[in-house]
Amino acid sequence: MNIEEPKTSALQILTSSHSTQISSNDNDITALQGRLNIEEPKTTALQILTSSHSTDIATNTTAILTKQNTITDESLSINRQTDYKQH
Repeated sequence: MNIEEPKTSALQILTSSHSTQISSNDNDITALQGRLNIEEPKTTALQILTSSHSTDIATNTTAILTKQNTITDESLSINRQTDYKQH
């Protein structure tokens, strides 16, 4: 028996298990890529929607801040505006 033979056998066993793990990881990556391809359009749509809502929020905040100075005391009556944007 060669002194290197046990080391070679151990290396072959280790390499074999790593090859199996690499193959399993490849399958997992492929599955995740498929899920990503399905979810990516949804993410893009959500980003677009969020962007428009951010603009609406900024506009509404500006409108509120400009009207805030007109409120001077508790006796002031404020009528609801109907020209606001609804989604």
